[in-house]
Amino acid sequence: MGESKNVMPRELAESEFAKWAEIHDIDGEENGKGKELLIKALENGSLVLEDGDFVYTISTRSPENCAGEKLRLVEPNVRAYMAMDGYKDTDSIHKAMAMASAVCAKPMRWFSDLAGSDWKIISVVLSFLL
Repeated sequence: MGESKNVMPRELAESEFAKWAEIHDIDGEENGKGKELLIKALENGSLVLEDGDFVYTISTRSPENCAGEKLRLVEPNVRAYMAMDGYKDTDSIHKAMAMASAVCAKPMRWFSDLAGSDWKIISVVLSFLL
């Protein structure tokens, strides 16, 4: 497997992450592994900061109907929280997909087709926003 080429220097990626965290009033240090994953995605260009929100480009590891699509990850509104109401506390993946669906205006089924590595980026961003 070849190494991916970074398109953004680490210092700038860290700065972009800090800017996003400040905009959303998030403690960016509370999830160290998640922060590192997002910084790497910023470095390789799959995640960018646009107008205060992260936009993630779905990788080619996901199916053709998803790969290359740009997904804006916005701060959840009340409707997004309500989407999780129908699930039990033990249904954590379904709750996360319901939140992602409400936040990104995509059907839950669309998220279930994603490669695990793409879902990981999306779920980490959402974990910071919740």
